Amino acid sequence: MKKKVLAIILLSALAASMITGCGCEHKWAKATCKEPKTCKLCGETEGEPLGHEWAEATCEKPKTCKRCGKESGEPLGHEWEEATCEKPKTCKRCGATEGEPLEHDWAPATPDTPKTCRICGATEGDPVSIEFLDVSFLNGGTWSFVINDDLCVKEYESPSNVWNYEFFDLSGNYLYGTELDCRMSNGHKGHSFTVTEDCYIMSMGIKNKTSTLSVYDYDHRLILEKEVKSGKLFGGQFPDMDDSNYNGCKRVFNDTTGDPLFYFNVNTGREVSEEEYIIAVENSQDTPAFYSEEKYGYCKKDNVTDLYLVSTPDRSRWGYADSDGNEIAMYMDASGFNESGYALVSSDGRTYDLIDTELNVVGNGIVQGNSAYLASTHGNLFKIDQADGSKIYLMVK
Repeated sequence: MKKKVLAIILLSALAASMITGCGCEHKWAKATCKEPKTCKLCGETEGEPLGHEWAEATCEKPKTCKRCGKESGEPLGHEWEEATCEKPKTCKRCGATEGEPLEHDWAPATPDTPKTCRICGATEGDPVSIEFLDVSFLNGGTWSFVINDDLCVKEYESPSNVWNYEFFDLSGNYLYGTELDCRMSNGHKGHSFTVTEDCYIMSMGIKNKTSTLSVYDYDHRLILEKEVKSGKLFGGQFPDMDDSNYNGCKRVFNDTTGDPLFYFNVNTGREVSEEEYIIAVENSQDTPAFYSEEKYGYCKKDNVTDLYLVSTPDRSRWGYADSDGNEIAMYMDASGFNESGYALVSSDGRTYDLIDTELNVVGNGIVQGNSAYLASTHGNLFKIDQADGSKIYLMVK
């Protein structure tokens, strides 16, 4: 009986061992890329390793397992596309960038092409506009003058000793007119009419040797009227006026003797003293420290660039100097720069080229003449004197 019981126990133990293997209550560790599911207690395994789940290599990282982080091989490295004017150096694969975009290398605009980048071909603005103005509508008078980009005036006599002044825009559209009635029957004797950059002055002589001087702006508004008792005027002597103003102040003077007649402020219409005028002139002077008559016969700060328009002492050559007085370029003739940044220069004193503010020639042989200059300090109109005394008017933008 005992033997039978022992046999039953042994059979039961054998069956249990067949069911549980080693008899361990397994604590499984999850399978990894290299190892199958494994018991932490007895080391028994189950199933297969998972195997690596590779993420493809990038520019900066090698091929890498998403689960375990194992790396294989080398990073691909960036495949760079060179920088352009609009984009920095850029990787074709990952889009990473390095550095900054290139700056445009601009070739100046010409009469045929707009400003163009030498690197990428991008364009900016329009070609240089060069327009020869037809001012034949001013013909037929006794005198005419183009004042600035927008205004010109024509003088004619009709009837006898009545002087008419008509103002036009540069397209020939009539704007307004005025007259000076100098008929002796009205007691008048002698007259003058002078235009400057910002205003004009009309004067009328009276028998008792007084002169009424009237200053108007270019909206034909009276700025100031002054009666000058002087035998210095007329009989070949007339009033003249500073072309530019000095902080608003201007001088009216005898055109023959240079004697001052009076001073006024063009902005306020107020008569000012000689002392006020002198102070205004001193405060607005832009003569640089480097200036000397031995070096330059003419020297004036350009209104558009940092350069100075200069001439040799005998004024036989004209050109540009920097703020230290160093000559940058000299020609037989040169103008100031207009508001659009262009100037006319001539190497032979006859044929004029167009240059930009970098002194690049942007137009060869634009016009011929004896002298070229700006019609006004602020504007785009050039006047070119001809040998016969006529003028060519050139609008450059």
